[in-house]
Amino acid sequence: MKKYSILLFAIPFLFTSCIKDDLVKLTDQGSTLLVASGGAEKELFYNAFTDVKKIPLFDIHRNVPSNAVLNTATTVKLKAAPEYLEAYNEENETDYEWLPSEIFTFAAVSGVTISGDEITLNYSPGDFAKEISVNLDGAKWDLAHKYAMAYRISDPGNAKISDGNNVVITFISAKNVYDGVYRYQTSENTSLIPDQDVEVQLLTVSPTKVKLYPGLLGYYGNEVLYNIDPATNMVTVECPSLGVQEPQDTRSKWDPDTKTMTVFWKQGNGGRTFEEVFTYIKPR
Repeated sequence: MKKYSILLFAIPFLFTSCIKDDLVKLTDQGSTLLVASGGAEKELFYNAFTDVKKIPLFDIHRNVPSNAVLNTATTVKLKAAPEYLEAYNEENETDYEWLPSEIFTFAAVSGVTISGDEITLNYSPGDFAKEISVNLDGAKWDLAHKYAMAYRISDPGNAKISDGNNVVITFISAKNVYDGVYRYQTSENTSLIPDQDVEVQLLTVSPTKVKLYPGLLGYYGNEVLYNIDPATNMVTVECPSLGVQEPQDTRSKWDPDTKTMTVFWKQGNGGRTFEEVFTYIKPR
């Protein structure tokens, strides 16, 4: 992956950054730095919801060298940067979409004004940080899509940008009810599971589909997807690299009470037979 000057964040709806933990002792040395709380390439998820919730996308705080500087007002401007999202998608072969305007509104935050694709942060004397948040309508959220927003610091005011990181990209992802870490047992003796018993992850693809991670036989290219019919709890399998024999075994089921998935499937063209049991351990 190429190196871009970006900070990456994925924000859960209950996430609240602890601004004080990031602050340094005030001295009379150095310059004021603008810092986005959270850390680089951080991937967090939240559970799906159907009401409207306030989602803190990111905050920009200023690490100041002295109380005198802290008590000075300043203005910082951010500019929407969809080109950075496009670059990220191209480099990582992902398909994040810009968060559509019909499913959110920007939350009213003191000192933060929104005008078109520009965000203005007005720091009053004594202000350490400004938070950018949205009110997201969960009823309009489509789990089949992954969304993101990217903003570039276009004017740092009287501060400097920390380590040249002038872009914040916020990834917004939700989990379906099948998502999690599982104990995976299978009858097939494979390089991935020499003892037929290992921890794996099932990752949300859509409201009713998950993907095995790592891929089948330990190869990431051997992608396996499990589709769960919420009406019957029957499971069907997709494996583009190996194929799946049709018709599929109707014994393949999801048990919502125990959060256990039992799957029987045969590789296409008379290949191997897989009898798999996924037992839920914990959220990821």
